[in-house]
Amino acid sequence: MVLPSFCLLSEQGEFVAFGQFYNRLERIHLARLVVNPAFRGKGIAERLINSLIQKGKAQLQLNSASLFVLSDNLPAVAAYQKSGFIKAQYPTRIPLENCEYMVKTC
Repeated sequence: MVLPSFCLLSEQGEFVAFGQFYNRLERIHLARLVVNPAFRGKGIAERLINSLIQKGKAQLQLNSASLFVLSDNLPAVAAYQKSGFIKAQYPTRIPLENCEYMVKTC
């Protein structure tokens, strides 16, 4: 399966962030989110998330989003909560250990 993949670049052409999305359980599921450490703490994660959700809404015609995050990745959990995601119960066993499922209505 080929997933829609997107990069954010700085004005100087530096890699800033990367992410993908696909339909998982009728939600825009965000995957492989990463922000270049040199650009962290500058609102890049929120910009990436919002951009992916808008593209996902247009392409998939869905109105909620989801993602998995490792429980001990506290900066990522905080960034997702700041973007409006809340922890939710996954309907089956989560495919990774030490992982949380988060959702957001968009």
